[in-house]
Amino acid sequence: MNGRFTKDELLEIRNKSDIRTNKQNDVNRIVFERDLMGGSDTRARESNIDTNEKISVRDSFVEFAPNSHPLKMENVKNGILRLNNVIFSEVFYNFQENFIVDGIGLYSIFATIFMTAESITQVELRKVFSFPKHETLCKELDEIVEELDDTKNIMLLSTDVPYNKDKYDDISNYCGIIIVDSSEDVDTEAHRINKHIYSMFEGKKIRKFIVADNLINLQLLFLNISYINPIIKINKKAKGEFNGKSGKKIVEYGIIENCILNFYEDKKKRIIEFPFGNLVYGIALGNVEISELYQVIPKLKKMAFEMVRIPLFRHEFKYRYTSILKKLDLNSVFDKITSSFFPQSVQLHDVLQNITVEIGYTKMDSQCDISSGKLFVCSVPFLYYIRTQKTEVITMIGMFG
Repeated sequence: MNGRFTKDELLEIRNKSDIRTNKQNDVNRIVFERDLMGGSDTRARESNIDTNEKISVRDSFVEFAPNSHPLKMENVKNGILRLNNVIFSEVFYNFQENFIVDGIGLYSIFATIFMTAESITQVELRKVFSFPKHETLCKELDEIVEELDDTKNIMLLSTDVPYNKDKYDDISNYCGIIIVDSSEDVDTEAHRINKHIYSMFEGKKIRKFIVADNLINLQLLFLNISYINPIIKINKKAKGEFNGKSGKKIVEYGIIENCILNFYEDKKKRIIEFPFGNLVYGIALGNVEISELYQVIPKLKKMAFEMVRIPLFRHEFKYRYTSILKKLDLNSVFDKITSSFFPQSVQLHDVLQNITVEIGYTKMDSQCDISSGKLFVCSVPFLYYIRTQKTEVITMIGMFG
């Protein structure tokens, strides 16, 4: 995650004054249903592929309460999946077509508060996020963040709010701090903060992180920023029809011919994965339950394909999670955080995520001579996820439609 800031970065970050809803929303899973075109024996030439396949998205409702979990919550891996599942379900109602949820970002940034939390704040955070014991939390979270690049958690903290600098090392691997000068004009401060954060991402094109309104009367704001750039090896690009939820549209496809990829299928679903760096980009078609992904991933096997066709896209998603978190009974932190990290009471004003997913490509140097006749074509809305390779943790889940 590269959340730890160097001393030089901290000096840059700290400004001169420092260095001086009532709808049915309790959904536990979302199911994507489509005709699987005959399952594993599907054979066709690219020119004959039916791109007019229809998809229906329906909701399968399960009672959810903060103390009722779809999985046994005994480790960080399952805790992140549960959070992705619950948040995905809620965001789905508002967007349905194109969005992504960064579970690891939300989980780890609240873990930084939990590690120093006391009293009601500790109880509430453990209940909502199912955090394990401190030793387990740190050990497992450390293993996960080592695999993450271009993901940052940042606390925006007003100069009016003191914090315990001696405890910063306990959380610096998961979160950085930017001090907001409350005496400065908010437009000036917003510009300064955005400029600094842009420098962390080495000029990558990302939407503006904060606006001046975010800083008005600010005490504390959580900001999670991710830039995810899977690079897929392809043979060629081609524009084609995509049957989105709002109708047909033309998208750019990456076409991979005669390839071998990790793949799983049964009568209800098909899942394919593309590794990049320390991470994996996965696409799921069919009847997909988020809560079962960890059971499916170990069953992926290398499969020969005559042709794979997937959309190449760039998706920017900025979302405010404050109201959703309150629905999950996370209330005290938005009123008063009780923590040894903050000697005085502090109020969390907002929780923002700014995520960019850009599916890039590079030309394939060589290819195998495969005549399997097996195809994988994404021409309808699909669920996708990002996971770590070594620890196999699903960090993000999104939908392209």
